[in-house]
Amino acid sequence: KFVHIAASSYPIRSNREIRNELASFPLDANMMYVVMKPIKPDHRAWHYFVECDDALHRIYRLPPPHGVDLHTSSQWFIISREFAEYFATASDQPGTFVHEYIQYAEHVVVADEHFFG
Repeated sequence: KFVHIAASSYPIRSNREIRNELASFPLDANMMYVVMKPIKPDHRAWHYFVECDDALHRIYRLPPPHGVDLHTSSQWFIISREFAEYFATASDQPGTFVHEYIQYAEHVVVADEHFFG
């Protein structure tokens, strides 16, 4: 399992309780909270950013990806090894959605939240 939590997260349960809870799910389970209603963000909110001299610089407006429904979700998730391997291998294969979206998300702020959220 791959578990993604924010650096500012503080567990309210012991490690043993967390491990026991996670062990109660099948190994191939993927846990993500996704709001199934697509969102329509304002086009003015999308910008192309680059990092230079320890600062983010907004370069130009970047339209949302074409033909993709955007959804909101939690920033915390757990994915199976198979799912993680799919993302890792598909990201190197031009023409796949994962590859194209990673190319797009490379220059947005908080790219992980754009990808998984």
